[in-house]
Amino acid sequence: RSSSEPRQRPEYVRKMSVLDINAPYIPITVGSNVCFPPSGTTPIIFIFGGPGSGKGRIVANLRSMFGMKLISAENIVLKYLPKKVQHFITLSTANDIAELVKREPSHVPLDWVLRLIQHIIMADPHHVYIVDLIPNLKWLVRNTSLVKECAAELAAFEEKTPASFAIHLSLTEDSLNKTLDYSHKVVCVPQGATVADEADSTRTKRRFQLHEGAIQPFLTYFSSLGRLVTMDVSSGASEPIWDCIHKFFIDQSLPAQVLVDSVVVFAMDGLQAGNLNLTNCDLTPIYLRDVVQDPHAPLVRSRVAEAPPLSYPHPPPQETLIEAIYEQLHKLAGLHPYFVVDPEGTSVMSAVIPQRGDKMVVFSDVPDKEEGCINKFAVKLNLLVGGLKPYFKCLSCSHDITLLFPSNVPDDLCHHIAFLLATNHSARVIA
Repeated sequence: RSSSEPRQRPEYVRKMSVLDINAPYIPITVGSNVCFPPSGTTPIIFIFGGPGSGKGRIVANLRSMFGMKLISAENIVLKYLPKKVQHFITLSTANDIAELVKREPSHVPLDWVLRLIQHIIMADPHHVYIVDLIPNLKWLVRNTSLVKECAAELAAFEEKTPASFAIHLSLTEDSLNKTLDYSHKVVCVPQGATVADEADSTRTKRRFQLHEGAIQPFLTYFSSLGRLVTMDVSSGASEPIWDCIHKFFIDQSLPAQVLVDSVVVFAMDGLQAGNLNLTNCDLTPIYLRDVVQDPHAPLVRSRVAEAPPLSYPHPPPQETLIEAIYEQLHKLAGLHPYFVVDPEGTSVMSAVIPQRGDKMVVFSDVPDKEEGCINKFAVKLNLLVGGLKPYFKCLSCSHDITLLFPSNVPDDLCHHIAFLLATNHSARVIA
């Protein structure tokens, strides 16, 4: 087999729909030389994806979950071009920069952009970098100094900073049309906005065609070296697509740092609740009594007006139940995004709910009347009671974590747990 021959990875092709039981397959083709570099070498990943590919969301998730650093050609041009030309022209705004590049594209040659990217990486090599080289900006995509036959420039770049591989979020124009049609059905558009809506769709299609042509030389370069990962994102199913990318990076032994797009089910009556057997669902179980130091510990540390003096040596502070839950979620974040917490044998259900004086909202109830809001999680995790009615009520404690509670759990306890988990998650993300 030649070094450039791609190999299929069927284990990445998984059924993971959140909207209906017939989940789309997400095919991914991995080049024969795709791998993470050995320890001591900086991983550098190029990513290509046009309008409608979901590139922005995927990059944001990669940065959150794996701590990747993004280098964007767009940001480089906006930051460094004014300094490059400051002796003969002043560029005060992004529009000034765009107009100059349109008039004189030679100011933004590919080798100049790659040298700046290389300088950023070499100045701080202890990270995983994801490089967005061809942004979805017409004035850059049309720049023939940037978008061109690139083999010589990329080869020179790799002499000092070898790229690990490139990811192509593949999308056909037909699938883009379906995605746009679907988004127009989902979003409530005011009456009379049809003309503007169609104009937006037409512009998006033109940008897509322009971008597809622009990235072909770069895809050819990485494909010829067997270092191209092609993922078919034509389904437009953002959560299954992210799950597939997440699994790909986990299989590369890249450790996850925080939770992203995770669902946590609280099974207050144990994993066998009535006619619902949670052990048959696509969930990673967390038996709280087995992972906490004291099963009767409080949910959260109590606040006292005056702390007693510490004795030396003094014992470490007692771990709370919420800290134990979140620590397990964080530890397992890279293995699976869906969890079930079994609090049986602990003091969770008898927890005292404090009165809050603040008005900060850190969670939101997901109303049952919104079509599909709760059913989508029930279907995702195969949590249907009698095949029809979901057993859970749903809260979101952060952008990254959705919580599901049995419907008989008091609302104030659900909200209290959501508040505490959100606080722990925010502290972890900020850190």
